[in-house]
Amino acid sequence: LDRVQFLINNVSPSNVEHKSHDLKEMLEPKYFGWLGHYLVVKRISTQPNFHSLYLSFLDNLGEYGKGLVEAILSSVYVNVGKLLRSQKITTSTSERSLLKNLGSWLGQITLARNRPILQVMLDCKELLFQGYETGMLIAVTPFVAKILEGAKNSIVFCPPNPWLMGLLSVFRALYNVDDLKMNIKFEVEVLCKNLGLKLEDIPMRNADLSKRVPPVKEKNPDFNLKSQQSGASSVTGTSTPSKTGNGQGMALSAANSILSSPENKSSGASVSGDTIKSEASDGTSQDQQQTVIPNLAAYVNVNPNLTQLFHQVQGGPLAANVTAEVLKRSVPIAVDRAIREIIQPVVERSVSIACITTKSIATKDFAMESDENKMRKGAQLMVANLAGSLALVTCREPLHTSISSHLRQILMNTINNASGASSGQAQLGDLDQNALDQCVAICSTENLELGCMLIEKAATEKAVRDMDEALAPALSIRKKHREQTGQPYYDMSIFHNDNQRYPKALPDILRPKPGGLLPEQLLVYDAFQRIPRQPAPSSHTQPQVASESDPSGDQLGDDSSAVQGTSGQLNLNAISAIALKLDSSVTSLLNTAGPRAPEIMLSMIPSDHEIKQLISAVPRVVSPSEESR
Repeated sequence: LDRVQFLINNVSPSNVEHKSHDLKEMLEPKYFGWLGHYLVVKRISTQPNFHSLYLSFLDNLGEYGKGLVEAILSSVYVNVGKLLRSQKITTSTSERSLLKNLGSWLGQITLARNRPILQVMLDCKELLFQGYETGMLIAVTPFVAKILEGAKNSIVFCPPNPWLMGLLSVFRALYNVDDLKMNIKFEVEVLCKNLGLKLEDIPMRNADLSKRVPPVKEKNPDFNLKSQQSGASSVTGTSTPSKTGNGQGMALSAANSILSSPENKSSGASVSGDTIKSEASDGTSQDQQQTVIPNLAAYVNVNPNLTQLFHQVQGGPLAANVTAEVLKRSVPIAVDRAIREIIQPVVERSVSIACITTKSIATKDFAMESDENKMRKGAQLMVANLAGSLALVTCREPLHTSISSHLRQILMNTINNASGASSGQAQLGDLDQNALDQCVAICSTENLELGCMLIEKAATEKAVRDMDEALAPALSIRKKHREQTGQPYYDMSIFHNDNQRYPKALPDILRPKPGGLLPEQLLVYDAFQRIPRQPAPSSHTQPQVASESDPSGDQLGDDSSAVQGTSGQLNLNAISAIALKLDSSVTSLLNTAGPRAPEIMLSMIPSDHEIKQLISAVPRVVSPSEESR
């Protein structure tokens, strides 16, 4: 069995055919039940990135491997049942992640290969209905969506297969349920995109859903109940902070206020023109009533030079209705709603990955460390850095897009409300439209760092709390052992775990030794400590209205127009825009390459490719900032 585990552990795309041949000589079919269970529990459920590799491995087994495929399927159904019956499935992100990974595998090994999922084994439609009734949609929706993603590579089960369309109609009916959380709706949108369908093209069938027992939405993890009164009361109880600070205190209270109350997580509420249209004298109270994050308006930056932009388009609906006072009320609301819309999934994902990684590494490194305080401090520094960095890179682009979207919607509703037009019907001229786009771009860019700081801080604090909870047994046993025996505690279990490659595979110099980590080794953990991010100081640029005579040779598009200027800060924003586009281009290229992605080198990319052009644009953006210094 150890030889089989070692073989599976060393399978790679380059040797998968050779390893499959070795397995045929090594394992008799009567042990397929054990191997199937091992693959599902230790590999498939925890390693979604290697699903394609394991599928290739099974394909290379040929007729010999058919029994193994059946054993794997049987184990998948058993473990799916265990997870769905778990009491922690609605509260534990790790269990939901395991369930989601099993759903992805189940779709690839059945639907993608034109093999049906029998109703007697798994009734996906009934599972969705029961999830709706019992408050388990937060776990069931991603699971079933991942199964159906396998249909995109199927000949039999691709749209308009009746079985598939019936399930999609249930998804659409659930999508339209009032107050459903945004992350559940997001799973439905992603599924439709992967299947090449539009949500509005899926037939609506509310009759089946109306026959089910409606769920109680209060304290239900599937629903986000909007509570303006609770948001207002939490704000009125908070004193107004001084603007002389760096914003760290506000970041702490704001992040905690969002993550601590379920109704404030991922709110995607639409904005009506009535919420913005108010008297100037009510500006302060309006801000406090509309933003759930306490005192956010005190830290949001609104460029005063934008008034000059409106003066250049006098006579249009934009100049008549969008004033400096309207912007001061609108921008905080847009930033607040954008943050609340994305903070929950970003923080949950970042903290989950950071905690799993940190616990695995810290448990190994501090196995021979008897001082629980050193272990706690090292783990806290590592997990805070990892979670904050992950949240930062994950949230930047969607936050920028969300702020722009919310602000544009608010301003358009303001114009429509003033002109008496219905939502979305006001017609803006070219100059007005250009001015509105530039105003939205400038406001979203100047407040992006503030939003990123809040989300990063929230992820950092939650990661530290979760890490303390995860390491509590290890820390407690060290303290008790020292108090009871007076001897240092050594965790020898890591050396006897046959399923764990490390630290047995480490060279002797890197293995944990009695006495704990050396000072130079602890420096690795101390290096994770860093100064918390501060909102970048914004430079008030002179906005300009684009015209047909303005040349636009730069390939950065609208993002660069929002960050033009002579200051170093605006050039940093331009570099950030390049980095986002470069990340998108590289990701697209690697996805297209598929299994051969690791073989791609920069030298292979042609000079006219977008990646090369973006890289060549960096010196042109950096040079002006260096000269200004």
